[in-house]
Amino acid sequence: MAVGGVGRTARRSCSSWATSVPGGLEELLGGLDDRARQAAERDLRAPFFAAIDRVFVIKGFGTVVTGTVSRGRLRAGDEVEILPAGRRCRVRSVQVHGAEAPVAMAGHRAALNLHGITAEEVERGDVLAEPGSLHPTSMLDVAVRVIGHSRVSLEYWDRVRVHLGTSEVIARVVLLGDAEALRPGESGFVQLRLESPTAAPAGTHCVPVSYTHLRAHETVLDLVCRLLLEKKKTHHYSRVITLYSCMCN
Repeated sequence: MAVGGVGRTARRSCSSWATSVPGGLEELLGGLDDRARQAAERDLRAPFFAAIDRVFVIKGFGTVVTGTVSRGRLRAGDEVEILPAGRRCRVRSVQVHGAEAPVAMAGHRAALNLHGITAEEVERGDVLAEPGSLHPTSMLDVAVRVIGHSRVSLEYWDRVRVHLGTSEVIARVVLLGDAEALRPGESGFVQLRLESPTAAPAGTHCVPVSYTHLRAHETVLDLVCRLLLEKKKTHHYSRVITLYSCMCN
């Protein structure tokens, strides 16, 4: 979908049901157009980054990984780093949306044939990055805003599953400051202490969810996060994640 407006395919796919919506199809499409115009442009100048969602082997070609490019661009012959392991390899060939392509750019679905790496050395949840542009970490500092109608609070040492890119990492919550808990409507700073390292650039969204099992009638839309890189360090923290919502129905 183009940033400037809703594409024809999207418009056609809406028409089968949108006429039953109060206001009709045009109001719906107008709202989608407004949202599309507000979307931030992909950063093609930033260092390359993509989260890996599939790994497989093609006979005669070797290891292939797939994922959505979050930022930057990549060409055949470029070197990439697999994180958090820190292994480096070269890209033999590139496919974008199922077709051979000279370059994969931010926003593309890409399949990358990797040279110098086996399928056993990479897995779903790993990320590909421009060498040296990112470093694995076991701590993420976050700015939290718990939405007002949440039925849960965020408390010290809560255990959460952090869905970051295509990985799931278990973490403990450490409240920063004097607060004993962050209740609905409150904001504060939190540190996520991960049980295994991960890597992500500024702007990456993640979703921590409650680690404990819920009863059958309960659902949780816990914490939607966005990694932000501070322009100026606050205390000793160099990364901040803004948690946009915390809601339990």
